[in-house]
Amino acid sequence: MARVKLITHAGKEILSIDMSQCDAAAFRLVAAEAQPLVAKCDPKSLLTLTNLAGVGTDANTRDAIREFIAQNKPFVKASALYGVSGIARAIGGALIAATGRRMKIFDSEGDALAWLATQE
Repeated sequence: MARVKLITHAGKEILSIDMSQCDAAAFRLVAAEAQPLVAKCDPKSLLTLTNLAGVGTDANTRDAIREFIAQNKPFVKASALYGVSGIARAIGGALIAATGRRMKIFDSEGDALAWLATQE
């Protein structure tokens, strides 16, 4: 199953990225798969949906996440994250605050997609 794919929801094209169960090394592999698609987009045009269920919370994984967010910043209009709970949700909130990007964490994929559909 592909971890990176373009989907359409409510007429919006969204890059869906499945980072579930990734440690730092796996996260970087999926990020490398996503990067060429991201780089083809116009500045501040891309909507992303990311599944972070079971993603590691160690320092190496947090670094991989920060790197991926920084690489994509010029291209992404809004990002919706889901599958995050407990300490990972708190870490995610801190990363979002540090990036200054329009990113939100949701309890479900459906809620995340609904929010992305409203982003202009």
